[in-house]
Amino acid sequence: MPDHRFNRFSQRRKCLQWPLGLGATAVAGSVAWGQAHREESLDAAIKQAYVYAFAVHDLARVRWRATAVGSGVGRLPVNTLGHARQLLTARDRGVTRPNNDTLYSSAWLDLSAGPVLLTLPAFAERYWSLACMDPFTDNEACLSRRTSGGGARTLWIASQRWSGEPPAGAEPLRLPCDDVWMLARILVDGPDDIPAVRALQDAMRLRAPQVSRPWITRPDEQDPQRFLAFVNEALGRNPVLARDTELLDRLKFVGLSPGEPDSWSRLDAPVQSAWQRLLPVLRQSLQTPDPAYRRLIGPGWMSGLDHIGRFGGDHAYRARIALGGLGALPREEAIYASAYIDSHGARLSGSASYRLRVPADLPVSGFWSLSMYQDMPDGRAFFVENPMQRYTVGDRTPGLHRDTDGSVTIVLQAHAPALRSERSNWLPAPEGLFSLSWRLYEPGLALLERRYVLPGVERVA
Repeated sequence: MPDHRFNRFSQRRKCLQWPLGLGATAVAGSVAWGQAHREESLDAAIKQAYVYAFAVHDLARVRWRATAVGSGVGRLPVNTLGHARQLLTARDRGVTRPNNDTLYSSAWLDLSAGPVLLTLPAFAERYWSLACMDPFTDNEACLSRRTSGGGARTLWIASQRWSGEPPAGAEPLRLPCDDVWMLARILVDGPDDIPAVRALQDAMRLRAPQVSRPWITRPDEQDPQRFLAFVNEALGRNPVLARDTELLDRLKFVGLSPGEPDSWSRLDAPVQSAWQRLLPVLRQSLQTPDPAYRRLIGPGWMSGLDHIGRFGGDHAYRARIALGGLGALPREEAIYASAYIDSHGARLSGSASYRLRVPADLPVSGFWSLSMYQDMPDGRAFFVENPMQRYTVGDRTPGLHRDTDGSVTIVLQAHAPALRSERSNWLPAPEGLFSLSWRLYEPGLALLERRYVLPGVERVA
């Protein structure tokens, strides 16, 4: 019989001797209590394992689809730099809550065979950022205009397990993992600016050694056996972090075991049954809003906790952000504010009409944008199809009408406004439920310290 904690607990229960004179009813009651206690403990352990594993599975799933599936459009081999040449639209469903402000450049790095060299061109005053995320979605490094200016540079990116020094002129960047998602964002100042940004992408260079570590499992969010297999393989591809060793040791008895894709086969039937019963419920629990993981920064507007993008041991928060906004930047780089309700607490819906007045003194040094999303049943959100092909309104949107004080009043509704003067400021909504994301890049101190209050979305009809 497999040696894990659930079994050891069960064996101890079997060895208990009941006191003389204990009635049958009392014995039955004690047995029932013990069984319920064991099930409660097992359920709690599986919930903890799932919460820990969710972001790992979600990011590895995106990596697997990009690097391991066939040779079609969208495939990006490991250690290869790929570029999105067009702004994302309602047809793009790869990542939840995409933005329509930047062109992405991406690489799925595997540092197990050695360091890579990344050459970046001069971005001058244009906004840019480069995030290097570990398998848990933590930003282990985030370079940007804010941190590094706009000059050209060459980065030497290596695992901490790799010995050696960078070549002359290269900036060292050591990361605590082998699997890295490198994601660059370059601001696009309107459609006419796309060719200039593409030229910057073309000037980026990635030099990397050949590496071959093929996946032996595949992702599956519905089947617990395959879910555990894929997570355990993803975890086993990288060093176990010191912060997680005790947790992983405790959760091994429910199948969470780095480098052991076949852990399911050693689990007893009660553990397997509990996984099958709980998996759909646990996914639903992540989709249920929890105010503990958000902070109010204006009527109806919630933003992330201070450690968004660098979650550390807060696996529950990490899981929720992976579901709702995979690849989030640290808060000092960008503040993401989301609204699902209007200023009076009613759910946002395309059956109503709303207005949002954006003050002229919004404290951002980079740029701001407001994105409209259609909320999906699984908790993810994507752009809304509309005749204008407008998914975002921001400080760079051409033709916006501004009030005399410099503010902008954005019109949020499903159908085109009757007034011609409002059409230039219209952000089309779906017919059903929707949500908004307000991105504030290079936020000022008043926003970072939560002293600045964002204006609420006002219902007008």
